[in-house]
This record gives sequence, structure tokens and C-alpha cells, in this order.
Amino acid sequence: MKYVKLFVILILLFSIVTCSDLEEKHSFQTIIKNQLKKYPEMQVQDLYKLAFQAAMGSAHFALDSVKAYNYLKYELQKVNADSSEILIEEIAPQGKVVRINLRPFKALSGDKEKLANAFMQTAHKFKSSTKNLETYLQAIIDMADKKQIQFTVDELNSFFADMRKKSFPAVHHSEKYRGKYNPAYRVIAKEFLYLLDIQ
Repeated sequence: MKYVKLFVILILLFSIVTCSDLEEKHSFQTIIKNQLKKYPEMQVQDLYKLAFQAAMGSAHFALDSVKAYNYLKYELQKVNADSSEILIEEIAPQGKVVRINLRPFKALSGDKEKLANAFMQTAHKFKSSTKNLETYLQAIIDMADKKQIQFTVDELNSFFADMRKKSFPAVHHSEKYRGKYNPAYRVIAKEFLYLLDIQ
């Protein structure tokens, strides 16, 4: 009887984990659809970058706080303030990770030091997850398999396999994406958004 109870508990735990993974995958697929609607010129490289940031945060940045602040200051000087652009874009399920777009941030006269601090807190304290990254990449492949996105399964598998072989490095946005959308943002974990003190 004891073993039967143990077996039932294990089955329940497995079901919970499986449901959680499915919810995570479906939630990320919704994010992908929204991103492609807003940025239809996204390339495979940009999809990978989105999945990477959603799972790993800004962990790939080995900057100290002074360099992070100085580079943010430099980038904010370059961009034009634009209040019509969305300030916060959720890029991970449950909004665990977001992009803070710099043009609307500048339009709000956002505090550079607070943003740099939130960025560094994310880099140092956000729990990055290769498991989640694999889940998100598979979610993208599943969408391609169902013809829900314009990319083929083969091209996705090829790019993702190459990234996996390289231990999942950070990448830049594609040239096409940069030329079309001029991305300027900081990746922040939801748990550190309060540091920005923005409404």
C-alpha cells in the first residue's frame, strides 16, 4: 500500500510539472505572436534572442555598474524621446522578464541610475534557466511545424542546434531587425521593476 501511495504521488508530481511546462510553452507562444505582429521583420536570430532574454535575463552582461551606467547614458543621449512607443514589453511568461524601451523611458524623463541599477540587479540575481530556454526554443519550433509563423522547422533547428553547440551564447539582433526597428532597450526582471519608480 505504501508503494502504491508513493507511485500515485510521483504521477501527480509528474503531471504538475508537465502541465507547468505546457503552460510555459503556450504562454511564450502568445508572446511570439505578439512580437511578430509588432515586429514582422523578425528573423530567426531575433526569435532566438527573444527566447534567450526570456530565459536568461541579462546574465550575459559582465559589466560593472559604472560601465553599465555610462553605456546607458551614452545610448540615451543617442535616441530620440518618443512617448508613442510602449515603455514595457513583456518577453517572458507571467511577465517575469521585460524590455524597457529607452525612447519612451527618455520621454518620461526616467532616472538613468535607477534603470542601470535594475539592469545590474537582473544581471546578477535573476535565476537564468537553460531548461526554460530549451522550452521556449521548442515552442518556436512547434509554431513553425503548425505553420503559425513564417519560418521553417529546418531553418529553426539548424540555427538553434548551432547555438546549442556553442553553449547558448548571447547574440545581437539581425541586421534587418536593427535597420527596421532600431532597438534600444534594457532587459529587466519583473522583480526589479519597482526600482525604476515609474508609473
